[in-house]
This record gives sequence, structure tokens and C-alpha cells, in this order.
Amino acid sequence: MIRGLRFVVPFALLLAFLAATVSCRRTPAGAADAAVTPTLRLYVVSTAAGALEPCGCTKDQLGGVNHAAAFVRAEGKNAPHALVLGAGPMLFLNPKSEATHATQDLWKAEALASSLGDLGLAAWAPGENDWAAGPAELERLSRMARADLLGANLKGATAGAKATRLIEINGYRVGIAGVSDPEGPLGVPAGVTVGDLRGALASALSDLKKKNAQVLVALVAAERGRALRLAEQ
Repeated sequence: MIRGLRFVVPFALLLAFLAATVSCRRTPAGAADAAVTPTLRLYVVSTAAGALEPCGCTKDQLGGVNHAAAFVRAEGKNAPHALVLGAGPMLFLNPKSEATHATQDLWKAEALASSLGDLGLAAWAPGENDWAAGPAELERLSRMARADLLGANLKGATAGAKATRLIEINGYRVGIAGVSDPEGPLGVPAGVTVGDLRGALASALSDLKKKNAQVLVALVAAERGRALRLAEQ
């Protein structure tokens, strides 16, 4: 589990990126430093888990949410068309807050949700820890982040999670599907029913294709090996 905000290239879960979307350009001789503006850039936040800043438990941590926001803002001139997405637990460190620091945990979650909203988070697939304060709080916090919860395979107390989101950006229709396996050491969050990830993801992506999505992105909040198998399948 990597604490803090970490930006990763989502190639493993970027299921279809049409050739028309990004053109390969050969840099002319003598123009190695020429800037190329990407058609679309994705920033993916993975397993923030309530961390506003690095915990210091591992080497080479690059900074907290303030550094992430500064990076995205600074890159705006190089990549003006960008989406911020997420997968894995965002708001809480543990699946259940202890009574002695539940208020502190909630304050941190509120600060992080507000910060992610300022960062421009569009959607995320929630992880187990996101239900730490219950589904009502998760729904409130997702509104504070101004982001959609995506969980195509979830039913019951899903905090308003839906299967997909379609976003038009720079002339392209970006279809985002999310699935989640929130089962952990404490079991599944109370009231949540977890369905088959592969079937739900296939159905969600099929629906997005019917809506003429040109870029398809899958956000999978699950154990790494399982997520990689889904991408391969």
C-alpha cells in the first residue's frame, strides 16, 4: 500500500485508446526540445488512503496533495486537456475508524476530499476504507470532492456509486467505467453487495461503446494481481 498521492501511467487499465486520439509524431532533426501538446493527458491518483502528506515511512516520497496540485497546475500549459481520475481507497487510512480518533480521521477525509475537488478529480472507484465512516459520509465526501463514485459491480449501500461516466474533452468522448472489490480483513462494508467484477466491467464498457465513447478507461479498485488479470481479459 503506497501512502500519499502517486501519479501513475494507467496503460494497464487503459483498455482502448483509438489511434485517432493520439498521433505519433517523429521529432525532426535539430528539434529535440520542441514541445508536443498531448491530445489528452490522464492523471491517476492511486490509494491516497487519507494521506494529506507523506508519512515518511518509505524513501523518495514526492510530496502530498499540495505538491500534486502544484504539479497539475504547472503542467496546465503543457497539457491543457487533462482528466484526474482515481482508484483504490481515497479518504481513510483504515476500513474502520477507532472511536479515539474518528473525528480527526473525518477532518482529514474532508480536507482531502476538498483538495481533490480543487485538483479536478472527475471520478474514482472506491476501495474498502472509503466506507470507514459509513455510506452516508462517503456520499457526502464524494460530493465535496465534486467527483463521481464508480462501482458497476456494487449494489446496496453504495453511497450513490454508478457504473460509468462519459466526459467530452477536447473534441473526444471519454468513457470511464469503475469496479471495486471493497472486501478486506473486516469483510465487505455493511450493506454493500459485491458482484462479479469482470462481468460488470464488460457490461459497463459495452454501454460506453454504444454511447460512442472514443477513449475507454477502466478504474479498478482491487488487489493488484486481480486488476492486472482483468486488464488482460
